[in-house]
Amino acid sequence: MDSVIHSDAVVRAAVLTGLVLFSLTLAIMGQVLLLGIRSRARERRQARFQATWRPIMAEATLGHLRQDLPDVHWQDHLRFLLLWNRFQQSVRGPARTALNQLLYATGMHLRTRLYLEAGSPQARMVAITTTRYLAPPGTNRRLLLMARRAPGPVAVAAARTLAMIDPDRNMPQLLRILLQRTDWSTPHCLDIINTAGQDSATATLLPAFRHGTFAARERLLPLLECTHIRERARGLRDFLDEHPDDSLTAPALDLLAVARNPRDTARMRESLEHPQPRVRAIAAQALGHTGSGEEDLARLQRLLSDANWHVRQAAANGIVALHHVPPEDIEHLSRHLPDPYGREALQRALEARP
Repeated sequence: MDSVIHSDAVVRAAVLTGLVLFSLTLAIMGQVLLLGIRSRARERRQARFQATWRPIMAEATLGHLRQDLPDVHWQDHLRFLLLWNRFQQSVRGPARTALNQLLYATGMHLRTRLYLEAGSPQARMVAITTTRYLAPPGTNRRLLLMARRAPGPVAVAAARTLAMIDPDRNMPQLLRILLQRTDWSTPHCLDIINTAGQDSATATLLPAFRHGTFAARERLLPLLECTHIRERARGLRDFLDEHPDDSLTAPALDLLAVARNPRDTARMRESLEHPQPRVRAIAAQALGHTGSGEEDLARLQRLLSDANWHVRQAAANGIVALHHVPPEDIEHLSRHLPDPYGREALQRALEARP
């Protein structure tokens, strides 16, 4: 009797399991079918939108703005702004003005303002790009507020737009925001500053670096590559004269070495004795491009016995790059150098030379 009851329970459990699995299968199939229907509907709407508005925008860029413009359906608001921005990116001059007139004629400038104030992240990004071409009254105040308070990508887009609209006016305020927004990565900051241009970057960043706190200098130092090289070199020389043993000495010297200015050769020679290995390595590499002759060869040769691997390799690279040193002298040194580690570094540098 017990076995019969047990068997009935097993059968009922199997039937229930089968029904549940069948229901789940039907639900998944229904979901897939629904997604497919929605996808095809979106594709049809996208095709209708493109067929309607692409010719209208193309005509507008040629100076022919239609008087009987169709309404923009609420489901197409974002599509409209995306297409409008693509047209703006591909034209200049009067065509941009005509596209602006089209935007106002359709009322989409109001939708842009609404997206800026309360849109989704995607909508706000699109609205920020749209504002870049419109620059209506109040734009600066609204975008500055977004740059200060909005989430990372939206804030960076707002800052980049401000840098594009009026770099000379906006860069001082953007610099203050940049120093506060530690969530902005260095590449994002470089993108914003490059958008503003070298003149605005030089006028804003170098004074801030010269008079800033240590934290501000640490934040600004990698961004100085956007400034004019002559003014940057002058500012970096002043900094290195005042802070020869600062923790920022190595990156500052590295940025100064980019100029490969013979004026800095004496500084690079002195830095070969610096207690920081990274500073010695940077100086050795730089001296190879601005130094020359047997005296600099002897200086770099001493570093081939340095305890730090990077210093030895930088010294070897510098030796290979030195001017007025016969190649046969370097080849001879690579074979007869007493220190095996230095000899290996020099051989690697010789193999890697162009």
